[in-house]
Amino acid sequence: LTVQYFERAVFEWHPEAPAEWRVQLRRLGAETTRGRSDQAFRPTPPIESVACQYFLETQHNLCSGFRAFWERHGALRIFGYPISEELSEDGLTIQYFERARLEWHPEARGTHDEIQVTPLGAWAADRIGTARDPLPQPPGVPVFDPERFPGAPALVRTPPAGAPVQETKWIEVDLSQQALRAWEGDRLVFSTLVSTGLPQYPTPVGTFRVYVKVRYERMRGGTPGIDYYDLPNVPHTMYFYRGYALHGAYWHNNFGHPMSHGCVNLPLDAAAWLYDWTPLGTVVWIHP
Repeated sequence: LTVQYFERAVFEWHPEAPAEWRVQLRRLGAETTRGRSDQAFRPTPPIESVACQYFLETQHNLCSGFRAFWERHGALRIFGYPISEELSEDGLTIQYFERARLEWHPEARGTHDEIQVTPLGAWAADRIGTARDPLPQPPGVPVFDPERFPGAPALVRTPPAGAPVQETKWIEVDLSQQALRAWEGDRLVFSTLVSTGLPQYPTPVGTFRVYVKVRYERMRGGTPGIDYYDLPNVPHTMYFYRGYALHGAYWHNNFGHPMSHGCVNLPLDAAAWLYDWTPLGTVVWIHP
């Protein structure tokens, strides 16, 4: 096989497979746990909870934060089935999957670093002695620039003054940070970079409530010949004030910067998570 090692995975090229499966992640989770028979790896009955999903294929549960991360970041296609229950290793709560090991870092609660993928790719490279020496930059190949990729919003652990902390669930849109945060009372449960309205199309400031949810929406607006847009199948749309909505955006990846005609654009995985988490009537609090 043609392979390439990364910190957290090994990519394999399978030219005989259907197009969408030609690049596959090696089954590193299964490799690292081969032969283990401790309690967490034994077949387990289903956990009776709406926060959990049970997999008959491996007879293991997937719950809460690990489940949300698994669903948002590729699910079966990327991680494979769970092959253990949650357990404690190296002082962390972790869970093994066919192709990965997930770790929970409570000190990073509410940020993109709360759930992390263990660097099993580096482990696999070291195990077989794969060369990891740096190479010179080939002519014409650009240098990786992290500024081209969306990062994580600033870490916030307590709600700002004036926040609607009396609400069971509420959504904060921070225009100055171009960030969205989901709260349960005064506890942060999720955050992501977003794109709100451009200066000429400002996102409204104030306290609103989600009044309509549409899984896929067609959005049209603007002036023909100037800024007209017609966007089919805009995913996970939640209207909170007139025609203003929170929704996924598939047409750009410039989150962290104003881009919209007033709506709040979210990365696709974040929009999917927020849509499932948000009941009708949820407060949306937008502030400068």
